[in-house]
Amino acid sequence: MRRILAVLAAAVIGAALVAPPAPAQAAPGDQRWSCGSVPAGWVVLAYAGICDPSTRASYLFVQQAEGMPAGSSLTVCQFSPIPGGWRIVYGPVHVSSCVVNWGSSSPNAYVISNS
Repeated sequence: MRRILAVLAAAVIGAALVAPPAPAQAAPGDQRWSCGSVPAGWVVLAYAGICDPSTRASYLFVQQAEGMPAGSSLTVCQFSPIPGGWRIVYGPVHVSSCVVNWGSSSPNAYVISNS
């Protein structure tokens, strides 16, 4: 019985160490992949196709912008939400990681800043 409990405890601890942080626990600047949703205060850095064909949800690489130091700037996909306190300072520009219609060279991203 002790051995089973020890194995279970090790598995739980191991899972906690490798699990990605929940959006509420993430630190400013943290990045992760997301399927279909962009948490509040996060921005989209890249698009990688459809992750759920039944809902047509997009596979997005996101970064937590909320809480980043003043004067920070990021290049975000044009369809990204812009968090409060951030503004578009340049663009639109073309960024290959934000292309939704493959082969398109249209401007599809903005540079934003929280200065």
